[in-house]
Amino acid sequence: MNTITARERLNALTILCALGIIAILLFPKGPGPAAPLTPDAAVTVRGVLTCLPHKNTAGPTTLECASGIRAENGDYYALDLTAVSAETMEYDYSGTVTVSGHFTPLAVLSSDHWYKYEMLGIISVEELSQ
Repeated sequence: MNTITARERLNALTILCALGIIAILLFPKGPGPAAPLTPDAAVTVRGVLTCLPHKNTAGPTTLECASGIRAENGDYYALDLTAVSAETMEYDYSGTVTVSGHFTPLAVLSSDHWYKYEMLGIISVEELSQ
């Protein structure tokens, strides 16, 4: 008669748990970042133009708006729009847009001003389209 011992059950459970942990590490939940996290990388991000959210929402709120984009995967990026022409900025960009430019990660910025925002870094926008 074939019976499974408690030790065999424990071994099987241990193997299943190990396989589950390996699967979680190999296939993380959710999409990855919309832009590479290396300095000065050329990037293209699709999303919605918005004001960047503050990390600390417990304190008083202000009317300031740091220009940003919320990527389709939920990541936020600040936008440096100085290279974009005035004519381009006059267009109505409601809805989904695509920005292309060069990416600077938050970790390499020299100013701590940006650390108050929920974002991965700054995209120096060279092209903005709908």
